[in-house]
Amino acid sequence: MAQIFGSGIEETDMHDETEAESTTPCRESDPSGRRHARAYLALGSNQGDRADHIEHALAALARLPETELAVLSPLYESEPAYHTEQEPFANAVLEVRTALTPHELLDQLQRIEREEGRMRTFPNAPRPLDLDILDYEDALCDDERLTLPHPRLLERDFTVTPLLDISPSCTLADGTAVTRGRITHGRILRQLEGLDLPPSARATTRE
Repeated sequence: MAQIFGSGIEETDMHDETEAESTTPCRESDPSGRRHARAYLALGSNQGDRADHIEHALAALARLPETELAVLSPLYESEPAYHTEQEPFANAVLEVRTALTPHELLDQLQRIEREEGRMRTFPNAPRPLDLDILDYEDALCDDERLTLPHPRLLERDFTVTPLLDISPSCTLADGTAVTRGRITHGRILRQLEGLDLPPSARATTRE
């Protein structure tokens, strides 16, 4: 059964920083009953050395408490979505196993973005690093900080394609099957040279 989580904002909206409508106040789970849940994260960059920014993010994610990196998709180049007058993005999707709540995880993602030099100048602006929670196992959320599953995941080629690479039969926490049928934005242009998980995380990688 899906759990309702609360209080957190998703300012990190990959290729789109418009605010999601808030309809459902959420609550956090009881910390005493924590378990490691599967979460899918989107990673993107279109400033500077894109692969280097994403590698830095992977190293930072590998250091998070109560979190293991599991599977990393290929790295792709994609068209910018929504604000199209900017450079192409590099994108990947990462599966993690974490005991952090969705909002704790969101806080960590935003911290990593800031450390990598992200500045929020205007909606959908170019950025050295963009991190999003796409889906969190058994968690539904819709509040002023965070909406899960990610409300625009299925319309973006740069999230759907790498997510299906690592989870071909992926079904989101709300029961929606991930397919290519709703894609309208962020078309993938080509596959880039691959990244690898940091050495400290490779033991958790599935074949």
